[in-house]
Amino acid sequence: NGVPSTTRDQANRTHLADEKSRINGLLLTLPHSLAQARIDGQYKALLKFGDALRQQKKNLDTIEAGLAKGGRDGRPPAYLLGFDLSDIGRAIVSYGDPDTADRVVSYTPGLGTRLDNFDGDFDRAVSTWETAHDMAPGLKHASIAWLGYRPPQKSAADIVDFKTSVATKNPANAGATALASFSDALRATHVPVEQKGQHTLTMLGHSYGSLVTGLAAKQREGIADRLIFVGSPGVGVDHARELRVPRKDIWVGESTEDIVANIGSLPEDLNKVLNPEKYLSPNVNIPPNVEVSPVFGTDPGAKEFAAQRFHVEPNSKSGPHSLYWDRKSTSLRNIAEIVNGNYGKVQQAPKE
Repeated sequence: NGVPSTTRDQANRTHLADEKSRINGLLLTLPHSLAQARIDGQYKALLKFGDALRQQKKNLDTIEAGLAKGGRDGRPPAYLLGFDLSDIGRAIVSYGDPDTADRVVSYTPGLGTRLDNFDGDFDRAVSTWETAHDMAPGLKHASIAWLGYRPPQKSAADIVDFKTSVATKNPANAGATALASFSDALRATHVPVEQKGQHTLTMLGHSYGSLVTGLAAKQREGIADRLIFVGSPGVGVDHARELRVPRKDIWVGESTEDIVANIGSLPEDLNKVLNPEKYLSPNVNIPPNVEVSPVFGTDPGAKEFAAQRFHVEPNSKSGPHSLYWDRKSTSLRNIAEIVNGNYGKVQQAPKE
């Protein structure tokens, strides 16, 4: 924390280039190493090592593609604020300098997100920047794609593991801690703008990423100035007042056909599948420091949650759970107006 974004970007790009050289060099020598392997154990270990290298290369290629989206077609430069090529990968890329921006928005993705499939999430961050900038060209914007945690995956191994399962809060708790720390870093390095109150930080969470965002906001005041939840199964609380952000600054967008967004509205007898504590055998050994409890909380789009609600189209070619960033959509325009603070221009959702 406290390291300026330009400095972090330069250091991370240098490290990324070093990693690229290392990975490519090892991949070049791998066939020879395999040919030399005579012991079964060595051969299998080398095969596994090769798989890991190829995965790291995929992760690295995705980061490079994301960085290439910045600095062209009227967009600001991209800043590489962090990355990790191991496992399913992590990356934090900002379009625009968050240290000098008037409006910063950080987007957290959800279930099934991996670095090697994160290119579309970079596009979402770009679309948010473009739309917010078009609507308020007099402001400086920074739009961040934040994969700074390990989202739960759809594999059977992830689902049955208490530490990684989407049916627990554990991945979200870890993500919330990382997101709160990232928010602190953004606050620490931001250069004050001339107009008091001009700078705002919006945290935007999609799907399981909204749970991460909600749990981060719940920790303490100052994590965000505004919160936007889209396609949310729940944000870990039952009422907007628990999120430590003024209720007028908490916004929810839900497609009426988005099944994930309706999870928080399931009746109690169906909700048990999302509360492992209710149906686990008493003989199951739950690991220490693993939380097994109701996961998502009340539907943030429900009237009783008491957040602001904006209009979202019911469906599109991209599907009801992914349409929130469709170009020129009402949903994307609403997200941009919220980021800019122009609440009067937000198209409200129909009242229940």
